[in-house]
Amino acid sequence: MLSISAIQSKEYYLDIAKDDYYLAGGEPPGKWHGQGAAALALASKIEPEHFRAVIDGFTPDGHGKLVQNAGDAKRQPGWDLTFSAPKTVSVVWSQAGPETRAHIQEAQETATRTALDWLEEESVTRRGKGGHIKEPAKLIIATFEHGTSRAQDPQLHTHCLIMNAAVREDGTTGAIESQQFYRNKMTAGALYRAELARQLEERLGLQVMKTGDKQNLFELRDVDPALVEEFSKRRAEIEAALDATGNSSAKAAEIAALDTRHVKGHAPREELFRVWRQVGAAYNYQPPKPKGITRDLSQAAAALQEAVLSKLTFHNSTFVQQEVLRRMAEEAPGSGLGVDAIKEKVSECLQSKAVVRLGWVKGARRYTTPEMLRIERAMMERVDRSKTKTSHHVSERSLSKVMDAYSTLKPEQVVAVEHVVNPKGTIKVVEGLAGTGKTFMLAAARQAWKQAGYRVQGAALAAKAASGLEDGAGIQSQTLHRLLYGLQSGQTVLSRNDVIVVDEAGMVGTRQLARLIKATEQAGAKVVLVGDAKQLQPIEAGGAFQHIGDRVGRAQLIDITRQHIAWMRQAVKDMIAGKAEDVLTAYAQQGQLAVKDDWQAARTALIDTWGQQGGIMEPQQNLIMAGSNLDVFDLNQKAQAARITAGLLGGEGIRVNGYQLRRHDRILFTRNDHQAGIKNGTFGMVTGLNGPRLQVRLDSGKVQDIDTSVYQHVRLGYAVTTHKAQGDTRQQSYVLLGGPMQDRELSYVQLSRTRGKTYLFTDRTEAGDALADLVKRMDRSRQKDLAATFLSAHLRGGQRDKQSLTWER
Repeated sequence: MLSISAIQSKEYYLDIAKDDYYLAGGEPPGKWHGQGAAALALASKIEPEHFRAVIDGFTPDGHGKLVQNAGDAKRQPGWDLTFSAPKTVSVVWSQAGPETRAHIQEAQETATRTALDWLEEESVTRRGKGGHIKEPAKLIIATFEHGTSRAQDPQLHTHCLIMNAAVREDGTTGAIESQQFYRNKMTAGALYRAELARQLEERLGLQVMKTGDKQNLFELRDVDPALVEEFSKRRAEIEAALDATGNSSAKAAEIAALDTRHVKGHAPREELFRVWRQVGAAYNYQPPKPKGITRDLSQAAAALQEAVLSKLTFHNSTFVQQEVLRRMAEEAPGSGLGVDAIKEKVSECLQSKAVVRLGWVKGARRYTTPEMLRIERAMMERVDRSKTKTSHHVSERSLSKVMDAYSTLKPEQVVAVEHVVNPKGTIKVVEGLAGTGKTFMLAAARQAWKQAGYRVQGAALAAKAASGLEDGAGIQSQTLHRLLYGLQSGQTVLSRNDVIVVDEAGMVGTRQLARLIKATEQAGAKVVLVGDAKQLQPIEAGGAFQHIGDRVGRAQLIDITRQHIAWMRQAVKDMIAGKAEDVLTAYAQQGQLAVKDDWQAARTALIDTWGQQGGIMEPQQNLIMAGSNLDVFDLNQKAQAARITAGLLGGEGIRVNGYQLRRHDRILFTRNDHQAGIKNGTFGMVTGLNGPRLQVRLDSGKVQDIDTSVYQHVRLGYAVTTHKAQGDTRQQSYVLLGGPMQDRELSYVQLSRTRGKTYLFTDRTEAGDALADLVKRMDRSRQKDLAATFLSAHLRGGQRDKQSLTWER
């Protein structure tokens, strides 16, 4: 694991670094590392006077300046990058004899230095007016091995203090750019873990196993989990502090670590090992048995490449070299491959036929796979062919009658209806902002097609969106997955008489859209794609919706009618344009933005406002949104508690999926069950309880009886993730802003769900000074693109100009 923070104390590391640390206490003396340290002739062992001079920005002898502001009390001296071994490694180290301990410490040092070497390769220093000239930086790094946590548990880790001064190629020196360390943190951490796993396997025959939600971490096999927990008191302290504030973000964890730390003891290692072994004996500790491990490394590298490329192009159409390096390093523990082998494989992979080299964007070359390009090329060729075809005629007389029946259509909606029923072209695109009446427009189009004798079917990525299309536009609908499965299995057969309407098409991945377009072309059916490319992006590789619209043309809906308040309509458009500062300023001026001291206070304030504005009495019209499931769980509990206090919920209820559900609770179904007629994302209210059975009145008015002993995918529905809220319309909403998911697309959805007011809440940690951190996150766009965008003007359709793009000739 790798953590990064600004250096806070210059003396702390020197105070506890002692030559006789094993007997007298403290930690081992520090060592210099980096090409910059070598250029300054700094010997391996750190001498205090040299350290103090360099960290203050002076040459080691203290007579010269490495940076212009050397010695300035306000100067940032550098950054502490701390590489921490997995807990099981520290536990084994604490119980081992001197020889094994030495091997583990050598493995830790090698892994740390390997990661630092890569970071140095990526580091730059600036010079010139405004720092516009970037040059490679030779880093000056002071490394300090520590063996304990502040709770005196075994925790082998290395503090790597990167000085805010570097040596350039010409021998001059200057300050370094710090953002590169944060930007490269995940890759550096993955390289450290990959090398550490290989070193432990090679030196000691220790086997590793993948851990973590994304299987991108590792631990040693055959280490007692109970002993690991016993030696994790420091982590427990931090988690308790996070629970108290309610925030689990990386930034909040860093603050919690600082807030909860106490003075670190400096007991001799000899004494610590004696105590730790006594604890191990109490748990009947048995060391993992070394195993001779033989592997075909070339086969392991090939398997690694295949797995990594598959994962990379599942979520995105393109990737850069560092993403390949990071993913290979994350996959590597247990494969026998160290960093040198991984870097060699990355280089080989990017020169092989397994990838296609694309253009340069913002200084980085992008890549994709031949498979991804084949999918995109075949899809866009079909899109081009669709423009020349004429089918699905609707007479002017029939269309005129429909327009008379839908007399409240706005002019842009009329244009959209005329666009989708136009017989020229078998693929039609409508792009509309949130709340512009896309569904009402489709209701009119459905009527026109129906009168002309065509069968209209709907599909959407989510079952909830499919239900909305069916209820709002009268188009019989299903999930896109179910439609594609039916087409593949032969259970669904399309013909020239069919019109397929895909709602929220901006969220559909390229592979799925390609399969649908192929099927509709083969059947001679018409496909209508309706959505908003600026809302939540596809989970899978995407960008097709935008590009298909570029190629065939589109009707656009931009007149927002959902929101009744003029300044909030403008705020939505400002958010789309990436003007988060203007958005937050407007909300603050209207008293609808609250910045609290901590995350728990922000959640409490949200619930208080929700109650005051009618959420307790009418939760169905007062929607709460948050970025993470953890926040949603807490907000749901708080909202339920507020309704219990108000006397609106009856009885003890029943426990389902971690929630205590009571009569009159608002609930949400989270998985489709076609036999029971339940759709993921459907809201309802509990009207009765009978043993394990719930009687639920859905928002649609339908009454459903649910046997929770069979179907348990139910949770409280006062609060939802923003992804669950896309497509919803409520009277008022309450949004918890912040966290790693916050970006422009998420913010746009959060601000566009209501007819009435939207209230925003965050804390000072997430907001930053003058809201700067939150503005940066909300402005960041993660809009996806096709790989072909970066390949040639022909495949782009010649209609989109990609800035900062050059082509390799």
